[in-house]
Amino acid sequence: MWRKNLYRPIEILVREHTVFPVDEHRHSFFEMACIVSGCGTFRIWDTANGSRETEYAAGDLFLIPPETVHRFVVGERSRFVFVRFTESYAADYIGDYVGRTLAMNDCYPVPLDTHEEGIAASLVGMIADEACGNRRFGSHLQQYWANSLIVLAARNMNRSVRGADVTDDRPMFLMQYMQQHIHQPELLRAEALGRVFNMSPSYMGRYFKRNFQETLQDFVVRNRIGMVENMLANSRMTIKEITYRMGYADASHLEKAFVKYHGITPLRYRREHFTEG
Repeated sequence: MWRKNLYRPIEILVREHTVFPVDEHRHSFFEMACIVSGCGTFRIWDTANGSRETEYAAGDLFLIPPETVHRFVVGERSRFVFVRFTESYAADYIGDYVGRTLAMNDCYPVPLDTHEEGIAASLVGMIADEACGNRRFGSHLQQYWANSLIVLAARNMNRSVRGADVTDDRPMFLMQYMQQHIHQPELLRAEALGRVFNMSPSYMGRYFKRNFQETLQDFVVRNRIGMVENMLANSRMTIKEITYRMGYADASHLEKAFVKYHGITPLRYRREHFTEG
């Protein structure tokens, strides 16, 4: 059986098919298939439930965990946006809470209410539109929107996970807020977050650690460095531009934080990891 691997943390593809190019297959990564237009059927196979088939239509989201055998059969010419990400991506760039929730998914398609369908459609539309152009920082915008789409999907997985209950929306709102403001560190301090989420700074720290199994500071540092890594490896932005984009005081502060986390300078990291395109 055909099996595909992913060699970067996240990949976004826009495809249009009259006949889906592969039959039953599986991936070593998560895949979110967003249906922009068209209709057809989606089928999965798993050891617990056997074969399950459902119809798909415009607006549907299918979150497919790693190693899940599945296939799409196109009924009417269909346009897809595929958001593919590794098992570590959700934990490293969004949060362990989200990663664990996604891994337990058995909802096909992801259940969304009318309001959330509109949000998802807007995010998917912006991702697809950006993919069709060659505008500056396009890949970074796509990644931000894809992260929001992943969090939206995770919020709707009706499962309990260790350390938190997904029926409580607060952790998801908190995670989404922090992802949206990861380049504004002044908004991610316990005092600032406490004002937004009506918690004392000390309780915010305990609440974050209980729900996400790491400290607030560790999360912010890891995710900011993660975004810097992505810009170094996948863009031609200068260190000065990255410094400004990520809200560091100056280039020396960025370099100091990067060396402390990685043990090498940003420029050396770029030399070792930069990829064209």
